[in-house]
Amino acid sequence: MFIPGYPATPFPLTRHLPPLDDGIMAVYGDQHSAPGDLVIDPFAQSPRAALELARAGRRVLLVNNNPVLRLALMAAIDPVPVKILKLALTRLADTLIVKTRLEEYLRNLYRSTCPDCGHAVEVDFFTWEKEALAEKFYHCPTCGEDKTRPTDPADAELAARYAPDGKRGPHYFWALDRAASPDDPDRQIVADALETYTARALHAIFTLTYKSGGLTLHPPERRALDLLLLMAYDEGSSLDGVRPRTLKPHTRFREKNLWLTLERSASDGAFQGEAATGLSTVSVPDLMNKPNPAVAMFEGTMRDLNASGLVPPKCAPFMITALPRPNAVLWILTAIWAAWLWEQEAAKPLKKFISRKRYDWSWHEQALRAGFSASHKVITRGGRFVVLLPEADPGFVGAALTAADAASFSLIHHAIRAEPAEAQFTFQPDQLTVEPPGKLTTTLRLRAEAAALEVMRQRGEPVRWATISGAAFVAFSQEHLLRIAVEESATEPLDVVTEAIEAGCVNSPQLIHVGVEESEADSPRAGRWWLADSEGAADPLADRVEREVAHALADMPEGQHPDTTTLERHLCTEFPGLLTPGSAFFRRCLESYGVEKDGVWHFRPEDEPMARADDYERMSTELKSLGQRLGYEVKTGAVEINWLDADSELTSFRFIISDTAAVARHILPPPTRARQVMVIPGGRAGLIQHKLGRDAHLRQAVDAGGWLFLKFRHVRRLLEKPNLDRAAFLSALGLDPIVDQGSEQLPLL
Repeated sequence: MFIPGYPATPFPLTRHLPPLDDGIMAVYGDQHSAPGDLVIDPFAQSPRAALELARAGRRVLLVNNNPVLRLALMAAIDPVPVKILKLALTRLADTLIVKTRLEEYLRNLYRSTCPDCGHAVEVDFFTWEKEALAEKFYHCPTCGEDKTRPTDPADAELAARYAPDGKRGPHYFWALDRAASPDDPDRQIVADALETYTARALHAIFTLTYKSGGLTLHPPERRALDLLLLMAYDEGSSLDGVRPRTLKPHTRFREKNLWLTLERSASDGAFQGEAATGLSTVSVPDLMNKPNPAVAMFEGTMRDLNASGLVPPKCAPFMITALPRPNAVLWILTAIWAAWLWEQEAAKPLKKFISRKRYDWSWHEQALRAGFSASHKVITRGGRFVVLLPEADPGFVGAALTAADAASFSLIHHAIRAEPAEAQFTFQPDQLTVEPPGKLTTTLRLRAEAAALEVMRQRGEPVRWATISGAAFVAFSQEHLLRIAVEESATEPLDVVTEAIEAGCVNSPQLIHVGVEESEADSPRAGRWWLADSEGAADPLADRVEREVAHALADMPEGQHPDTTTLERHLCTEFPGLLTPGSAFFRRCLESYGVEKDGVWHFRPEDEPMARADDYERMSTELKSLGQRLGYEVKTGAVEINWLDADSELTSFRFIISDTAAVARHILPPPTRARQVMVIPGGRAGLIQHKLGRDAHLRQAVDAGGWLFLKFRHVRRLLEKPNLDRAAFLSALGLDPIVDQGSEQLPLL
């Protein structure tokens, strides 16, 4: 089953790393390890293994070859006390530059004037737009308020001072030379990366780093200052948002006051992580030789760890990691930051990532395979290796499963979900020799088609291409076809497998492409895919998930109200593997049936069975009364109320009363000649809208059947209209021919 977590606790550089939620590793650790066991995180992209498993009595070894990430991770695992951060910053602030304290000098870089009162202010950040200053945000002590105002010529003049006549200043060449010498083949890549900094930001970074290097500090203070500088390097960049994918800044970005950034970082506990955890951080030899729970960081890769002789073969019964995805921005920036902090020698482990021109999934699969192969040497026979993909793009899922299978790991559990895309895999090492099929490509195509058909029948609704691709890769992994593909393909086996999946599914007469624009019809990743013949398919997964969420809320013991994660974990237990529901849809269901109060959920009173039974009876009575009032003959069927024209005796309207959003069983059957109306509580409208947005097959059935959706309260309002006749009723329903009902909008009153 999929293990949902709690909202992640931030730590330095969080925005660049896999968005792993808290609590996930703790659950897997309880399942697959015992107190005293050695647990290894072979890619160490998160501090969660250390924080959660060492606290639970395990000995945790983190393996990471990036010195900047090690600094960030250890800030969360072994927090620097605030008093040390403040002391280090004070030492830096007191250094002199041009007979001025450094703090005052740097604050003056961001001085400005409040246009409202004319007094001097210090700007928190400037906003740039199209390479020109546009706005400034500041607190005006005189006016006593925060303000955003347009910049003035004096602001532009101050910014231009650090790039006179548009030329590079000495601070730029220091930043460039520090990271790449003049004869370095990667110098242009570094130069391109420096474009993410304004001239003023580079001047501040140069000044801070230069003055920091001249201080004689005790190791704790030096670590604190390195940490503060790292934050300045990251915050000083013009790259906004989470995990930026390119080094090109947005046309609109913020230039932050770096001295204020340092002050806030030192004061507000930004680096504290889970302070006072009491975790013991030790050397690798101490971790291996002593039974006490602790954390150690190995500086290198898994291959380096094996070569070091620090750990014996087959020593770890449990391994767990959040896999890194290709992240050229992070790799290039951390190489530069490492050189700024500790000179070029420190950046050597990262140089190979800087010079690479292309970071595709085939290359990434080979890099991951090296890590998996090295991990195979230290995991015990029968051990478990849990791999988490917080951002499970189809290519990432394929790369991870191919790398693991090729490194002789058997997939024993899997869970993949969308919205957002996430995956969790559990492997165990094997020594299997696999007999290759006669024609690998043909086998891959047929097995991909079979996997796609199976997952669609199980889910009972159209699926994204990511689900098809994931199902195919899971099937290939379980049958060890991926390691055969690696053995038989001279180069880029992942491409061979991916092409086979597309050939097997896109050309299958048993699959149809739905909900796709004509311009995107040739792209399998656009729209959704469904069965040409859906006979025998399960009820739509969305309806089953909705039903389970409603039952979970309704069946809560008196006085016991779960939080979001507890409910989501229950749901993922009920729908494992490729049926795992997305968190966005789960949340929609939860909000439709529940009310959150003080962090826990309560079943909505109006959804209590007795209340809904009363609603049904009331709606049934009111629809009968309304039909008779309009001159229709009213007949009640097994699940519907029909209004018949008295003259033709044909059904004019067919009403279905439903207290849920599980409407597919009513809508998907062939349409009738009558106008069909689904009558629902107002609280289900948003959930139905969401379902129609994610299920093109259901949406098409709504359009083909001319279905309308009428809320309970609008039935009552129609009854209250004294002069309501058939024409007015048609107009109220939106059925008058002059009313345009575009198919892109749910016809919902």
